[in-house]
Amino acid sequence: MRPVLIFDLSEVLIEGLYGVVEPLATRLRIPQETVLPGLGGPPLVALVEGQMSEAMYWHQVLTRTQWSIATDELGALARAAFQRPVPGMPELLASLQAYRLVLLSDHGKEWWEYIEATHRFLAGFERRFLSFEMGRTKRQVETFQHVLAEVGCAAHECLFIDDSVRNVERAESVGIRAHQFRSVPALREWFAARGIVRVESPAS
Repeated sequence: MRPVLIFDLSEVLIEGLYGVVEPLATRLRIPQETVLPGLGGPPLVALVEGQMSEAMYWHQVLTRTQWSIATDELGALARAAFQRPVPGMPELLASLQAYRLVLLSDHGKEWWEYIEATHRFLAGFERRFLSFEMGRTKRQVETFQHVLAEVGCAAHECLFIDDSVRNVERAESVGIRAHQFRSVPALREWFAARGIVRVESPAS
């Protein structure tokens, strides 16, 4: 039986908020290491759990950080990052269409609507589990159990790919085989070791 392949979205398939760090730091003339803490925390959790709008999220970010920038510009910087797929991942997904593909993402509603309209390759996913719709994130082990129940497969029948080591550990805690994404070549090797069809990259 072919495994079900469960993919994270940001920093695996497309750029996420990490793609905002350099341009925002340059725009504000602040250290790059201060950007992610300013964007994260409870407001981001509330946004991706569907408890607040994007506009309210940016308002809370600015209230906390006192950054001198308009909310519209912050939204534009985020969308500029979301436009960029991780190089090689659309092609890899296209080679995996014989498998059941599932998307599991912690994202805000407005962000997802923009991403879905921008990236046609995401239409290849059989199921999409989005945190703002579920009201829960990958921070909870129960989220992975929910996905397994909805997809109708046992944990050992699934492979999970995420850039966050904590999410990988939570998936593994319920019996899902998981891989921390660092590069497309490393993911190809991981798939190949598990019998997933391997398509060589153009450079090989």
